[in-house]
Amino acid sequence: MAHMPYLLKSPHYEIVALCNSSVEAAAAAIKAHGFPESTKAYLSPEELAVDHSVELVICSVNVKKHYDPSKPSLSAGKDCIVEWPLGANLKETEELTQIAKEKGCKTAVVLQARFAPVVTKIKELLAAGKIGPVLSSTFVGACNYHSGTEFVGVEYHMDINSGGNMVTIHYGHGKHRRIIFW
Repeated sequence: MAHMPYLLKSPHYEIVALCNSSVEAAAAAIKAHGFPESTKAYLSPEELAVDHSVELVICSVNVKKHYDPSKPSLSAGKDCIVEWPLGANLKETEELTQIAKEKGCKTAVVLQARFAPVVTKIKELLAAGKIGPVLSSTFVGACNYHSGTEFVGVEYHMDINSGGNMVTIHYGHGKHRRIIFW
């Protein structure tokens, strides 16, 4: 939902492969999104990493899984765009960054919250001067995105070791206003 619509519309990208938890799941995603039949379905990040038709890898999975699918592609010298943050902890992030430096490839983390309709509207109102000068602001993040109760899976965001907690995800996405390159 976050990246696929842009990639499908952009003349700058061609999706040539998908890697998923099974080849069947990758094939189902290829079919569901209407990709060409030539789109390859992979089970392992290692197989994807050695595919010479793949120039850029986008890793959009849960944070504690960023490291395993990104490392083989970076080690193969491929540029990688990863959902925020790059690794689930400082050690993973430093290792992936070091591999990218050694291989001469780039990593980027994506913070798509700046394109959320509410954020876009706030920026529009501020730019038009419709609310007057802003003297202070407060950022509030919550796990219950769409309802008055906590959603199924909230324990992932409450686990400090998951890499996907309230600070790394909610504050990180909301605070930054650009893609950060290393």
